[in-house]
Amino acid sequence: MIAATMALTNFSYRSAHGRADWTAAFYHAENAVQWAAQRISDADPSSVSNAFSAVDGSLDLNYMAAALSDGSSGFKNAWVSIVRPDAGLPDVYSVTASAQVGTKIRTIRATVTKNPPSRVFDHEYFLNNWGWWWALRSPATAGNRANWISTSATARS
Repeated sequence: MIAATMALTNFSYRSAHGRADWTAAFYHAENAVQWAAQRISDADPSSVSNAFSAVDGSLDLNYMAAALSDGSSGFKNAWVSIVRPDAGLPDVYSVTASAQVGTKIRTIRATVTKNPPSRVFDHEYFLNNWGWWWALRSPATAGNRANWISTSATARS
């Protein structure tokens, strides 16, 4: 009875520890993706495509360096690959980030656009003012708010 209880306790402990490592690896990989997006935003596009690792110090996140030197968290490594998949799209990058905690490895892939166009002018307020400025009808499929030009009426300047 004692041996069975000990085996069940050991199994439960390992399962819980494995789930915690799985989750921690995901968060480390997610931080590496954010680091890569910031690097893409800050760096010259010609110098961005590369591979980075926490173990060799090229993935320079302070908390990862501290976790590597401490060793108590189970954090083993994190690595990122930044690639421009299509030369015709110079501002689009493919980021693959992985992290290992204990025996668990998680990988996240993301597509990052450097300096994407602002979506602020997609709001119907600006559509309304555009119609008034140019004295044109403003056909739109968005909801009608208080500041909306009816699509059946012509805007007047």
